[in-house]
Amino acid sequence: MDKLQREFDGKIQILPFTSDKTEDVENIFTRIKKQQDLILPSASESEASEILDLFNTNKKIWIYKGKLIAITDKDDVNSDHIKAVLNGEIEVLEKLRNENKKSFEFVSDFSKLQLNNTILRKNVGEKFQSVLSGKMEEYKRDIKTKAPREDDRTFGLRFINIHALSLYRYVYDFPLSGQIAKIEVLDKENLSNPYCYEIISANDENKEYKELQKEARKIMQKDLEEAFNYTIKKEKRKLKVYVLKKIKDDHKLDRLSSKGGKPVANATAFFINYENIPFTRFIKKLRNCLSTPEIRFILDETGIEGKINIDINAKTTDYKEMKKALKEYGLDLAIEERELEVFVMMDIK
Repeated sequence: MDKLQREFDGKIQILPFTSDKTEDVENIFTRIKKQQDLILPSASESEASEILDLFNTNKKIWIYKGKLIAITDKDDVNSDHIKAVLNGEIEVLEKLRNENKKSFEFVSDFSKLQLNNTILRKNVGEKFQSVLSGKMEEYKRDIKTKAPREDDRTFGLRFINIHALSLYRYVYDFPLSGQIAKIEVLDKENLSNPYCYEIISANDENKEYKELQKEARKIMQKDLEEAFNYTIKKEKRKLKVYVLKKIKDDHKLDRLSSKGGKPVANATAFFINYENIPFTRFIKKLRNCLSTPEIRFILDETGIEGKINIDINAKTTDYKEMKKALKEYGLDLAIEERELEVFVMMDIK
């Protein structure tokens, strides 16, 4: 956002709002400014309160000539869209106004199948029915589940305008550390296209939700494979990975020792400040920060267990900066090639 503010400075004003306390926000901005000169202002709690009462804080609110013209996702705030608005082409944002689209009327009704525009419709045995359909342009994205209750034993899953890749990620139920390491399908563009899917069951056998969900996922896998001709398998592949190790006999490792007390976890793109936080959580944070399409995994070979204190001032998405910062704690972050068992998406031959 700061980059966009600089690009259009004098023509637009980007105002970040948060419900956090003013003191906390100012502390974060102060630390960020150690890494980068910001021109974005910070909004205080009092200034933000009325705005936050009205709008979903995960959305970006566009105001032009004193009027609200759109509420969009963060990815829609880019140079092209800003230029269009400045040129008076407000209609460009109409396509992005997911907030103004209506919810699918029957999104929570699992008494029967509700989708039309059918690509695939199946009955599986006597229990399950499923439908895959194309995008429903007039409706916003949504996901609903229906667990059996004492007075209503029906079960269901419904996805409205969800990308094909996201449907695959859901149906294969990846663990937190499990990602699709390789996508080797011919038609990669289709993975970003939105689709709708639903599966319902009368559940006459009084099965529990988790058991029904497991059965539904298996059926959904077959439905997606039949419709798209993609599958996901575990295979051993040689990949570049980040490897975190201890630097031998480095006294700086002692700096990681937790001092106890109330846990503190503050992190942005410019710093990580953890106090009395599990080391495993720090590893997950590193993975999230450093993951790229080329290098998705980080292997922890430090043997460190328990809770730590660590305070890093660096651009957390930059490998070289993080490598330098971690050395101050007796840790070495390297890039190596390793053979791992990973998920691979491929065409069905």
